[in-house]
Amino acid sequence: STSADARKVTYGDLRKGLLAKYEEKGNKSYPVGLNELDEYFKFSAAHAGSATNPGPLAVTITPATSRAFATTRKAEGVGNATINRSLSCLRLMLNLGKEDGLLSVVPKVHVRPEPPARKGFLEREKFDELLQLLPSHLHPLVIFLYTSGVRLGEALQIVWSQVDLNRRLITLEGEQTKNAEPRHVPLHPHLVMLLKELEGDADDRVFD
Repeated sequence: STSADARKVTYGDLRKGLLAKYEEKGNKSYPVGLNELDEYFKFSAAHAGSATNPGPLAVTITPATSRAFATTRKAEGVGNATINRSLSCLRLMLNLGKEDGLLSVVPKVHVRPEPPARKGFLEREKFDELLQLLPSHLHPLVIFLYTSGVRLGEALQIVWSQVDLNRRLITLEGEQTKNAEPRHVPLHPHLVMLLKELEGDADDRVFD
């Protein structure tokens, strides 16, 4: 790419390279945070009867741009972790632009500090893999813990009189919860189906 060509490269060109990379790698999901970048850079794809806006020239994207984006999003009440997903997307876009010869220099993208990731949390895909490895009698308990966030100690105390399968709810009594306040816990549809096959007497434990 000549320097003259490089000066014509737009945000839209960089974006196109990012999507091409995603398609090449077989990613079925859309890049996380891209929609927010599109909105910020006022990018719009071509539609019948309306002109496309390719966004700013790539050479105008500087380290100050990422700071300005973060400041704008923060003012809209968005958390740092969500802001950083968009900034990571922008960083990847710029790096791919350099790799593809569209950019000669990659500006630094400043991310915001965010709290440490939760330990022990499984993404849905990994959870499904785990479930297949567990004996079937543990499925209701594990699905309940994963989909509800209820603590193990709370779950093991639940009896059938607390379960309303028609309303898809379990009512936790005050003495069962950490903060001593009763609460209603919605049930995942798949869990409702499993529990219907297991339903026992009112005083029997649900998850044994």
